[in-house]
Parts: sequence; structure tokens; C-alpha cells
Amino acid sequence: MRRSHQFVAVGMAFLLLLSGASARSKHDRKGKKHTDAVATPAKSGDEGGDPPATATKKDDPGAKPDGASAGQADPGGAGGPSAASSAVTGGDAKPATGGDAKPATKEKKAKRLRSTTLPLLEKNFSEPIAVALQREMSDVLKRNPRLDQKELDVRLAEFAQEMPFDQVELARTAYQNGREAFNKLELDSAILTLSDAVDQLIAVLPYIKKQELADAMMALAVAQQQRNKIPAMQSTLRRLVTWRPTYQVDSDQFPPAINDPLEAARSYQSQQPQGLVKVLSEPTGAQVFVDGEFAGTAPMTVEHLTVGEHYITFKKLGFKRGLRVANIVKDRPAQVLGKLDRSEKFLLVEQAIARVGPTMGQKRLDKVVDNLRETLFLDHAIFLKMQRAATLSSGVEDVTVNAYLYDLRSRSLLSEKSEKVRVQNGVPAEGVMALLADKLYEGVDYDSVEQRPDDAPIPVAVQQTPLYKKWWFWTAIGVVVAGGASALAVGLTLREPSCPDGHTCTGNLVYSLQIPF
Repeated sequence: MRRSHQFVAVGMAFLLLLSGASARSKHDRKGKKHTDAVATPAKSGDEGGDPPATATKKDDPGAKPDGASAGQADPGGAGGPSAASSAVTGGDAKPATGGDAKPATKEKKAKRLRSTTLPLLEKNFSEPIAVALQREMSDVLKRNPRLDQKELDVRLAEFAQEMPFDQVELARTAYQNGREAFNKLELDSAILTLSDAVDQLIAVLPYIKKQELADAMMALAVAQQQRNKIPAMQSTLRRLVTWRPTYQVDSDQFPPAINDPLEAARSYQSQQPQGLVKVLSEPTGAQVFVDGEFAGTAPMTVEHLTVGEHYITFKKLGFKRGLRVANIVKDRPAQVLGKLDRSEKFLLVEQAIARVGPTMGQKRLDKVVDNLRETLFLDHAIFLKMQRAATLSSGVEDVTVNAYLYDLRSRSLLSEKSEKVRVQNGVPAEGVMALLADKLYEGVDYDSVEQRPDDAPIPVAVQQTPLYKKWWFWTAIGVVVAGGASALAVGLTLREPSCPDGHTCTGNLVYSLQIPF
């Protein structure tokens, strides 16, 4: 029995050592196989870069068919259905001829950079003047084909998911359904659907192009004309030209038979009396747009409005947009109050602007500006620092505007320009802000991005092998167990049996082992 105990202990140790060696061998083979299977990684572009030149329309869900319009429809500023119907033809490209001619390759479309203007105001600076200067700069930048320029409140609304995308889509769908019913000569259904579309488009008017509502009213009038509902058609056309007196019929969308009734409605409305409306806002200082045209900042009075229905939109930085419908009547001033709800995410932007404001002009901004990029998804930020230069007379003053163009991807200063702008009765001198915008982007490389020197490279994640899969783990376990088994066997072998004094022990000896756990 003693010798058998030794054999058992040695056998257990040997088996455990084999187990450890086997685990190590498997690990080495797996590592070699993994190394052989890994090829040199393909070179890929940086995050947010352009897709490969070989990408197809199937690879890019957002790709447009050849000849599609460059403008994109989106609530808050981009074109609507009428804009989407226009086509942009190619340049001077000609089909290749001859046997050796190669097919022309499609030119890669340049990426549009997301940009917005951010105000930096001195204390007690006039808010109406700041609004006017910022609006003019933004309007100029929107004409830059390399920029996706939107106003700050639109960017905020997109980030905070405050844009009524679902309502806008439902309104546009109702308009398209009405047009389809008209094309099928289902005139009663078309009239009902288009009338509903008009109401839905009015509800989301602050977030769409006003042309969309005008076209919906025209489509309703055409359907009423075809159904021989002449009084209803006249009422619809008069309603249209009341707020859109310069509306022109798109001959590609509507039949020429509607031209004469439209001119008759325009002539009728031009002879109607005019009235005025007093516009208030909570909080004060909101931008006021009457029928899509900027009128000033609240509180204010808007005069020379033809009697009838007019649409007043309110916009203020840090607040959601608002809409009020003003019904102008003769000899009785109307009054509307726009109550605006606070934007929940504006505090993040406001804090970031306050932090970077004092550092304007530095080659690189502080990391806090990353909050603007992550919040508004911006590539370029145009900071406008406005200061009074001189007050010349009542209602006339000079304002110094310093413009700083920063690439938020690298936090680097791309350009810095300054202009003195004369403002009269809250209106900037024509062309000065356009000149400033042109100078600001003169010589700027839209496609180049500097690397942030203070940003450490992103560490590569290495997959860790679990401890229990490592060969040395089981070897160590085997050694420990083998050592314990050997010590046990030796201890049992060397142990001499004993009997109590005065007793004689006979028979088989039974050993017991007590482990103090």
C-alpha cells in the first residue's frame, strides 16, 4: 500500500504536467494561425472623410441620381418639393467617341462643410443690430457652394430633436397625395386632401420654405377650377396673393388656365385697404418675419399689410421658433404675442461660447470648443465679435465687426478679418458683410485639416487571452497539485502506527487525514 501510494502521486503529477504542456502547445498553434491569417490592413480614410472613389450608389444610401439637384430639402431652410423638382445639368462633358476613347469618369463631388455663425457681444450691445449683422453674414455664407450653412437656432433644434420632422413629413405627404389624386382626376378627393395639406403646412411654417405653402394653395385652386368650383377657387387665390402678392405660376407644375384667375385675384387684392399689426414677444427681442420676410425685432409695429391672413414667425437664439397667424382688418390694429419656449440644449452652447470668447484670435482654441463641435456637429465656426465704434447721429452708428473663422476639427484659426459697418435705423450698410465674408474665406483650403498636436493617438485595443487559457496557468496548477500529492504520499509512508498504552493493535490499519479548512 505504501508503494502504491507513491505510484499514484507520481502518476497524478505526470498527468497534470502533460495537461499543461498540451495547453501551451494549443496556444502556440492558435497564435501562429492567427498571425498567418492577419494580412496588412487596407488603408482607410479618416473619420468623416470622403467615401472611396469606387463606391457605388448601393454603397451610399444618400447618393443621388445623376443630374439631381444639389440642394437638399430639410426643415429649417433647405428647399422643399418645388426645389427638388429642378435638375442640375452637367458641365461641358461630351460623350467619348472613337475606338481608343476611354469612358469619362464621374467627378467626385466635393464635401460640403457644416458651418454656423456664433455671436460674441460686448455688454449692452444693441440686440437688434447684432441680429441684423449676424443674419446678413449667414445669408452670404449660405450662397457658398462648399458650405452647409445654417443658423444657430436650427443647429440647436436638430441636436435637441426639437425639429418637428414627423409633422413636416406628414404635411408634405398630404400635399403629394393631393397632387396624385388630381392627376388621377379624383377631383373631390384632391380638393379635400390639398385643403388638409394647406392647414398642416401652416402649422409647420417656421420650419419649411414658404414656397411650399404657396404651391399647395395654388394646387388647391387648380383642383377647384377643374371641379368648376369658381367661388372657392377665387377665395383660395385671394388668400394666396394676400400674403404672397408676387407669386408666379410654375408652368411645369400648373396649367396655364390658372394664370388669368390669378391675375384677377391679384388685381382685386391690390385694391383692398391696408392695416397694421403690433407684434410682441416673450421674451422680448425675438426676430420677426412677416410672410417670410424679415421685419425687425419685437416689440414692433408692422404697417401696410393688406387685409386678410398673414403669417408671423418668431425666432430668438436659445428658444424654439414660434408662429402666429394675424388676421388684418380695416381700421382696427391687430396685435399678436409670440411666446417662445426655451431650448433645452442652449446652455451647453452658451457656456462654450463664453469660455472661448476671451481667447478669440489665438492660433488654437481650448478643448472646451469640442462641446460646440459635438453638440452642433460643426466643421467650421464663424465667431462674430461686434463692438460700437462711434455714434454719429440719432439712429446712425458705426460698428466694428471682427470675424474669426475656426476649423473645429483641429481647433485651429483659419482666417481673421475685420470691417467697420455703418448701421442706420438697425439696417447695416449694403454689401459690407458680404465683403467681410468673402475676405474671411479667401485662400482657405476647404479640404485640408490640421492634426491636433495635443491629442494623443487612440490606443489600439489588444484582445487579452483569458487566464485559464494560458499554458503556464495549468502547469503551475499541476506543479502545486503534484507537490501536495507527493508530500501526502511521503507523509503516509513514513508515518508509524501507534497504539494507546496498555493496548495491542491488530488487523488492518486505517489512516485518517484531517485538513484544517
